[in-house]
Amino acid sequence: MGRLDCVNDICTAQTNNVNNGNPGELNGPCLEGDLCNGDLFCYENVCQADADHDGIPSHLDCDDNDENVVHETVRVCTSACDEGTQMCLADGTWTACTAETTCECTEPGGIREHECGNCGWGYQHCGSDYQWGMVDECLDQGACRPGEESEQECTDICQWEDLVACTGECLVTARQNTLDASGIPDFKEEVCIPAGPLHLRPPRR
Repeated sequence: MGRLDCVNDICTAQTNNVNNGNPGELNGPCLEGDLCNGDLFCYENVCQADADHDGIPSHLDCDDNDENVVHETVRVCTSACDEGTQMCLADGTWTACTAETTCECTEPGGIREHECGNCGWGYQHCGSDYQWGMVDECLDQGACRPGEESEQECTDICQWEDLVACTGECLVTARQNTLDASGIPDFKEEVCIPAGPLHLRPPRR
């Protein structure tokens, strides 16, 4: 909704106030809810391009031709000898690829185990050019890549886990009469703080 103006004691939605009723131009000013020309849309009071219509302006979109690429999207990337991942950042750039870039080896014909894919492993071979090749076959992979999200979230061990909704209730019981590192009672108690972790209460004096 655009700006509301009070006219004769009635709140009325007003749009295109900046442009006198005309659609805004690229990089031109606009108000929330205003119309912009063509496929442009009003983002932070500026008419911006958004080719894939995902609500992210082109200059902040890691791939403005793919509506499925949004901030924190994870994609596969490769180096000459390894496979890794990148994440889309809020500024429209990708993080550095996690793939190993040091591919030199010292013994042509040599073999080594190497991590790959979704927490899997496989064999790499040292070539006659003294470079490790890509993993032949990635074995024992998990169901997903860490950081991926759909209706679930992928854990660090490459397994899907249900997303936990925020709650105002503590989900575990606070501990009482805890022990210090040497096993001696420290007379501390945990206190439940809604929507947060359990914290240790200072010792009683």
